[in-house]
Amino acid sequence: EAFVRSQMYSTDYDQILPDGYSWPEEAQKIQTKLD
Repeated sequence: EAFVRSQMYSTDYDQILPDGYSWPEEAQKIQTKLD
């Protein structure tokens, strides 16, 4: 459940945040795992 939820939030962030947004370190780790 947590994994799916993280994917959903990731998609939302990709749409909401502007390009070049400075991701928090923890968010960068999550993005790397999803990639």
